[in-house]
Amino acid sequence: MNFRHLTPLFAVSPQVNEADIEYAARLGFCVIICNRPDQEEPAQSPAQEIAAYAACYGIAFRHVPVVSGSIGDADIALMRKVIDECDGPILAYCRTGTRSAMLWALSNAGRLPLSTLVNRTAAVGYDISTLTARLTTGAATDSAKFKAPPSC
Repeated sequence: MNFRHLTPLFAVSPQVNEADIEYAARLGFCVIICNRPDQEEPAQSPAQEIAAYAACYGIAFRHVPVVSGSIGDADIALMRKVIDECDGPILAYCRTGTRSAMLWALSNAGRLPLSTLVNRTAAVGYDISTLTARLTTGAATDSAKFKAPPSC
């Protein structure tokens, strides 16, 4: 699997399987975030199955399911909270990786410059230009709400 790093501590990926999780463990990821609702596709591995694989390899698992094309402010707030809960490397996945990249960008609106958000996602093959207005107007949750607890 080719994990696409948006930062040294955050990567995105299409749907993962057990082999991908074993590889993620070898790379030192401490959290895997699933951004797919269960049963999005008939052949998709359910979040509970991926969580069990992650546990076998000592990786924490978080489920932040978001319907493709429908990222709401509550989704952004939850994603930001989950990101803030870990100082170690995070791997987020969805069907193609795009939704996870969008959530990362929206979760970091106001924390990183717009150009950084757009350029980092573009550099790994994800076009988030449709989010420019939302990233600029601060549609993401206020960063002061969440304090990062100790690393995982």
